[in-house]
Amino acid sequence: MTQIPVRNPHTGDIDYAFEELTKSELASKISRLRENQVDWTSLEVSDRGEILTQFADGLARHKDQLAQALCVDTGRWRLSLMEVDALEAITRSRVNQAIVTLQTKRMQIGKQRHFSSAGLCPISCRWRYFALELSSNSLLSGRCTGAFSWLLCHH
Repeated sequence: MTQIPVRNPHTGDIDYAFEELTKSELASKISRLRENQVDWTSLEVSDRGEILTQFADGLARHKDQLAQALCVDTGRWRLSLMEVDALEAITRSRVNQAIVTLQTKRMQIGKQRHFSSAGLCPISCRWRYFALELSSNSLLSGRCTGAFSWLLCHH
């Protein structure tokens, strides 16, 4: 297997490496993502919101450690703090928006509830919190959240 080195942009040192996936390994990971998405979309919106709120709480508890890890790569302490703060704020905002939207839709349609799920939407982005922004935009429908939950578990 081929090792792909990761260079620290701040120091120029190679500080990590990962194995390039074979086609079958990649297919297996994609399959697991799709399975996880089914599990995620089967949860009630309130349960999804609780999970994401716990994630935001964890960000708040570990803010300094997370910012330090980001700072190692960037050399920018304030920017790293802002990135952690932004991820926490976006997470909480999206949970609140989902709750309000759900309440509004329930009032509009009475007891009928229909929230559809889209296909898997993998996310790759340089800015870590932007991936959450994309995935949590669809908190109600479950769109992208399978990929996001995989990112949370594996990165």
